[in-house]
Amino acid sequence: MSLSLAEIKRAKVQSFRDVADGLDAMASANQDMKRGVERLPIMGDGWKGVSGDAAHHDIDMHGKYLDAHAQAQRGAAGKIRRAADEFEGVQQLLKKIESDAAQGKFTINDETGEVTPPNGKYDKNELDYLTNTLRQIRAAGDAANSDLEAAVKAAQMLPDPSGATGALPAVPGSATKPDGSFGALQNLATARPDGQP
Repeated sequence: MSLSLAEIKRAKVQSFRDVADGLDAMASANQDMKRGVERLPIMGDGWKGVSGDAAHHDIDMHGKYLDAHAQAQRGAAGKIRRAADEFEGVQQLLKKIESDAAQGKFTINDETGEVTPPNGKYDKNELDYLTNTLRQIRAAGDAANSDLEAAVKAAQMLPDPSGATGALPAVPGSATKPDGSFGALQNLATARPDGQP
């Protein structure tokens, strides 16, 4: 559904920019966490073997997840800023058209976008100009709104952590089994021949 002129006027451009700033701050925090994870002591050569390999793998995957999350947040912030700029441009043009209409004593219905000429003599070219420009403003407002919706969706669809920081790999003879805790218990408690654990 098309935005009305009243809805275009009500758009809070600074609020959009505040959301973009918040996403940038979250992206910076994720980058800081990634750098912190990379400096954890186990990332050195002191922890070796299967458990060391698993820990290194898990921390590396977590760092990649944080980095992907940060990049997605920065991308969404940029899209939100562009949508805010679009809305701001549309609002500025709308103010100019309203000023032009007031000078010619035309009235604009903010809900329908309809232009009513003044009583008596008026310039039909001015009426056509106002009507066509308002139609273009509404189309630009709809485009800005679509861009904003896509940016918000992008911010909500950040990388899925499943698989990025997956569980430690199953190693033969380890207590980590695909069957969860039941599989682990199978390794720890083997029944004796008489059926007793």
